[in-house]
Amino acid sequence: MTPDGVPTPTLDPEFNRILQQRESEILPQPPTVAEQVIQPIQTTIEPEEPPRKKNNTPFREWLIIVAGTRLQDQTSLALDALADVNDPPFVFHRSRELVRVAYDETGSPAIIPINVSALRGILERCASFVTLGKKGEQTPVPPPLTVVQDLANLPEWNSIYPIAGIVESPIIRMDGSIVTEKGYDRETRLYYAPAENFVLPEIPKKPSKEDIKNAIGLLREIFVDFPFVDQASRINTVAALMGAVLRPIIPGSVPLALIDKPQAGTGASLIADVIGKIVTGRSASMMPAPEDDAAWRKMITSSIAKGRIVAIIDNVESKLYTPSLAVVLTCTVWEDRLLGKNEMITLPNRNVWIATGNNIQLGGDLPRRCFWVRMDAGCAKPWLEREQPFKHPDLTEWVTENRGEILKAIMILARSWIQAKKPKPLRCPKIGGFESWRDTIGGILEHAGEYEFLENQEQMYLEADTDTPAWEAFFEKWVDIWKINTDITVADIEERLNKEQDKHQVGQEGRLYDHLPDVLADAYAGKKNFNRVLGKSLSKLNQRVYTNGLKIIKGSVAHHATQWRVVRVFEGGVMPQKKLPSDSPT
Repeated sequence: MTPDGVPTPTLDPEFNRILQQRESEILPQPPTVAEQVIQPIQTTIEPEEPPRKKNNTPFREWLIIVAGTRLQDQTSLALDALADVNDPPFVFHRSRELVRVAYDETGSPAIIPINVSALRGILERCASFVTLGKKGEQTPVPPPLTVVQDLANLPEWNSIYPIAGIVESPIIRMDGSIVTEKGYDRETRLYYAPAENFVLPEIPKKPSKEDIKNAIGLLREIFVDFPFVDQASRINTVAALMGAVLRPIIPGSVPLALIDKPQAGTGASLIADVIGKIVTGRSASMMPAPEDDAAWRKMITSSIAKGRIVAIIDNVESKLYTPSLAVVLTCTVWEDRLLGKNEMITLPNRNVWIATGNNIQLGGDLPRRCFWVRMDAGCAKPWLEREQPFKHPDLTEWVTENRGEILKAIMILARSWIQAKKPKPLRCPKIGGFESWRDTIGGILEHAGEYEFLENQEQMYLEADTDTPAWEAFFEKWVDIWKINTDITVADIEERLNKEQDKHQVGQEGRLYDHLPDVLADAYAGKKNFNRVLGKSLSKLNQRVYTNGLKIIKGSVAHHATQWRVVRVFEGGVMPQKKLPSDSPT
């Protein structure tokens, strides 16, 4: 069929054979250097396959003359040859470098940079680089390093596809279509790398109510043996799983899933591992919580750079707070300095984070960037003292055997929600900064008849957030000592603490030292400069209103010292309601 719609005539096979023979007899000799004719030629020679690529069909091999031609012309043709062979794609670009998907010995995929040596090998397999002799004879040569380096450092690669990450579960798109074929998906810019021999069962084109009921029932069954303290924790666990599988249709950020319990052996790590196994098809990779923010940044950058979806921090033992973790939970693009280099790397952030631990305490801004899964077995040795038999004694084996059906269930719920025009949830609480996640996961769950999602958020703030109550108590004692609306300086506070070291200097209002938040107590104990730590802390809390009705305000500067005052904006525990304008509907 021609572009104009006219059917293309079918030539007689014998005529084709004669025509090809005649053409071969009159083909010109190889081009001379002066002619500089460089063109792709047809061949059946196949290059070495890229890792895990299984495509035995022949493709065109390009002929590139490297003597007597300009570097930019050689590079342009090398890029054209690479783009021609790169179908289906196995070479991509991300964060200003060429990358590819590689597998380690366990079958775990990761996005890795293509260095100069690797790029040279790839070009060798998709193009013929030759020099021409005086009589036009061709001599094969390896791709010149100058060409390889020039190609690797081009300002852009418009003919090479960008990659956002790797997924090991089928990809559902925003229109409800599902990607089940291994390889690159141009719409989502994700590379689907399923586990070997994995087959997704057929998904109903229009899921019925019975399909939805069975799907949500199967997802609940996964976690039926765990001692959740409430239904919100149980459905939040299902939400953590769904959020990881459905990450491609969540455009914004995803909060940290906090799997918490009072006693070791309750099963938090098992839940995290099961979620990882469902999402990837293998046991989850788990990491300990780093000790400082610099180590956190390195771990976060490494995790995002690999392009994987799920990142699990297991057995958190100390207070969970670090600025880098708070940032990565709310940003869609992560930027950091490359280790050992004075260069920045910018990466799309598609990670889903999970943390497990015993009575995890949250600091800083983390409480509002988490959702809570709370369990309590009510005994000293949960792994030994369970009275009821487990429905799934070997949960990981059961999940492995039923992984396809579990993913099918998630796809059914998501597709049904999409076909219903993506209704937003009406009952689950709002969680600032994570609206798209809340609307997607909450909408899917409510559409399936589940309404407990995020119902325990306020309880998490009360129990896991240790910083806010500590500062509230500190400011209450501040008011007891200096009264409301009194200007004081950081030096005044330090002087008060110094006097309290002499018990005879303590008045009826009691000791301020006993109400110092941890960050101030550590600084006063000599770990850091107290005045500096207190000044930075107050600056960060400036204008913040607490549930006890107190508010810290930065005042004027007197004698080179900043004045601070605490005011009461309402009586504790009774937050005033904002009045609507007179013309607003009621």
